[in-house]
Amino acid sequence: MTCTEDSHATIVSYGKPLTSTGESAARMQLTTLADEIRSQLSPPPHVIAFSLKPRAAIPLGGRRPDAVTWFDDAGAWATSTAFAAGPVASVAEYINAHPVDKDFGRTWDRALPLNRYLYESPAIGLHPAKDGMTPTFPHVLTSPSGLPDQSFYDQWQSSPFADEYLASMALHVAEKIGYSTTGPNFIGISFSTFDKLSHDYSPFSHEAQDVLIRLDRTLGDLFAGLDRIVGPGAYTVALTADHGVAPPPERSIQQGFDAGRISVQQLIARAEESMTKTLGAGTHVSQFAHDYLYLEPGVYEGLQANPTAMRTLVADLKTVPGVLRVITRDELAANHFEGDAAGRQSALSFFEGRSGDIMILFKPYWIESLNTTTHGSGYQYDTHVPVIFMGAGIAKGEYLMRVSPTDVAPTLAFLAGVTLPAAVAAAMRRSASSSDGTLAIAPSLVQLTAAAAFANRSVCSIGQPLRYA
Repeated sequence: MTCTEDSHATIVSYGKPLTSTGESAARMQLTTLADEIRSQLSPPPHVIAFSLKPRAAIPLGGRRPDAVTWFDDAGAWATSTAFAAGPVASVAEYINAHPVDKDFGRTWDRALPLNRYLYESPAIGLHPAKDGMTPTFPHVLTSPSGLPDQSFYDQWQSSPFADEYLASMALHVAEKIGYSTTGPNFIGISFSTFDKLSHDYSPFSHEAQDVLIRLDRTLGDLFAGLDRIVGPGAYTVALTADHGVAPPPERSIQQGFDAGRISVQQLIARAEESMTKTLGAGTHVSQFAHDYLYLEPGVYEGLQANPTAMRTLVADLKTVPGVLRVITRDELAANHFEGDAAGRQSALSFFEGRSGDIMILFKPYWIESLNTTTHGSGYQYDTHVPVIFMGAGIAKGEYLMRVSPTDVAPTLAFLAGVTLPAAVAAAMRRSASSSDGTLAIAPSLVQLTAAAAFANRSVCSIGQPLRYA
């Protein structure tokens, strides 16, 4: 289950019938920038949001967007009855005129000469790509069946053509529903291709570099479209990322690092052996997911009542190759990690009732994934991302203080003239400002993945990894 899945909502397809679970913002605990812009300003601004993933599009669009749209893996664009009773006319118009199936058989090759790309091809540590993608360029988007099917749609989502589609669709819908009139209005786009592609090919691959080269061009087209619809200098853009990505362990090993792949089966087996010794026979582990062991009901309480069993479990788990540290949910909830950056990071990511019982931190360059690589650690390669603002209200410059993607929404709220709740607004940074007091933030430049953007008359929110030098 993902954070936006909701069985009380029904999927709304812009094409073929879909059987996916509905999606909504029901689990979201706080308000969003889009929600506050719509509720505080009069007349209520327009809000639209797009991504390949519902869990990326929905937080950008909030609870009451004019349109929020994502791509279902079965091969159709979709929304949900949580947001619309049926297809939104302007979205449907674009999709009907630009069917994804038109890209069946299309070839994706390098946009630049071979000598403009860094590193080797194929990338070191490359695992077999899913659904027939070849190890190196060129990639012909097709399927074993010879027809547009799920294999093709998976390949298409890993290609730069998906990013191009998102930007073009956003511009079409913005123009159709009136973004040229008085705003501010909001566009949220999460470009999901780089994340998906990097899992399969690694960030060092020519494929990853080419996605970014083409995304740079796509952003240029997006800004040219906004210049036409809204007017040059009449919008503000924020670009950031929600995470980086780890180097493939095989590459790190080749470079002399202690690196490897964690065996989930070994983790679970070691945990079961440990708790069988101290708590007795039975099944103790429900599953391992996202750095957490989830224990069967009552097992954690048994460990709490038996401190020796808890200490034994922690010690035994640390003997698994690649495990650095083990933290219990009681320790995470207490958050007594002063001077302990890794502990503090872990506590901030802990959500009582949703997170697991035992958190396992891996050593640097160790990952748990059957893909070429993944993300999710607290190390710099996973957490060093840019926050870039451009346009109205932004003073040109590069600012190297420490900031976070959580600074984006409060900054855009400030520029839009709306107030966010204290819990959200506390993140806002105003240390880099121009002489007239307008906010100016554009810190460290590296790699991006999910973002939001706002404008004087329109708000544009963008997301996906990108590298600037």
